[in-house]
Amino acid sequence: MENPIRLGEYTAVIHAADGVRFTASAASAAERSSRILDYVIERCQYTLWPRAAGEVRARIAAGDVNGAIATYFADVGERWDEEWLELDGSDERQSMRLSAEAQPSSAEPRNDFDRLMRFPAPSA
Repeated sequence: MENPIRLGEYTAVIHAADGVRFTASAASAAERSSRILDYVIERCQYTLWPRAAGEVRARIAAGDVNGAIATYFADVGERWDEEWLELDGSDERQSMRLSAEAQPSSAEPRNDFDRLMRFPAPSA
């Protein structure tokens, strides 16, 4: 008997030292990006210092989804608990720790997220 429930081909898991904070499964990488962005929007004002949260919001307003996600993971461990993002796609397995330790300071640009993760922005 075939399983009628089909999981998305693209998944994201956000981890912290105390366990998994968030998971998403999607049919496309763009949909996965959108779900991660929802998580970032919901949490950034509480988990980031005000300046970093402002940078995340500015990147979102500018349409830089990947930059907003990368900025969140670069700064999240500086105020409260560190978090990191693990991605899994239908044709690739990628695991990368995006955290304050692994990223440049807030003053430096974070344009490497697309290159490192090949993580497309949500489609309109």
